[in-house]
Amino acid sequence: MTKEEFFGKFKSLYLWGNLAAMVLVLLLLFLAMKWWLVSYTHHGEVIEVPNLVAKSEAEAGKLLAEKGLQLKVVATSYVKDLPGGSVISQDPKAGASVKDGRIVYVTVNSLTVPKERIPEIIGFKSYRGAQSDLLDLEFELTDPKYVAGYAELVMGILCNGQEVQNGDEVAKYSRLTLVIGDGSIGSNSGTEDLPELPEEIIEQELNEEPEVEEWEEVPSIYE
Repeated sequence: MTKEEFFGKFKSLYLWGNLAAMVLVLLLLFLAMKWWLVSYTHHGEVIEVPNLVAKSEAEAGKLLAEKGLQLKVVATSYVKDLPGGSVISQDPKAGASVKDGRIVYVTVNSLTVPKERIPEIIGFKSYRGAQSDLLDLEFELTDPKYVAGYAELVMGILCNGQEVQNGDEVAKYSRLTLVIGDGSIGSNSGTEDLPELPEEIIEQELNEEPEVEEWEEVPSIYE
């Protein structure tokens, strides 16, 4: 092939037409890919996460679906001021800006009240000590009930009028009544249970002279 024939091919309309078609196809592919990426990632488009706290799981899921978001329960806990099955917390927080399809993770309130075990209180703790232990476990305490017993010693525990014992499991936040000794036992150093002697016996013992044993006189060896 001569030099003139080689360069003559570049002057062919067929060749330039093919090149133009290839460039056009590549350009169209580039534009299509860019449009797909923008559409897929929703470039520049954000959604504000709604507040889900105190809403039921079903309500929260429906609200998120309407905005193109998803709900996923990751944990359960218990808050007495919220209905069972309602949302306690969420991530991302309400008001956060996210993209379409984002998963919102929530913690849901338990349907049942958790229980706490009564510690070793009855017969072991004073009123103040028992009060501190039970309040730490988030029980509610009513005014104590006093019965005959050692002062301030916990003699029993009542829950809704029913006796509970050390080690029993009781629903958290229950109202408990401590049964406390009123000090009528042990107030006189243990002498209150001794019987009192009749007055005539006491007077007789006071008037009697103490008995003295007679000793036999032994002669001294030095006399």
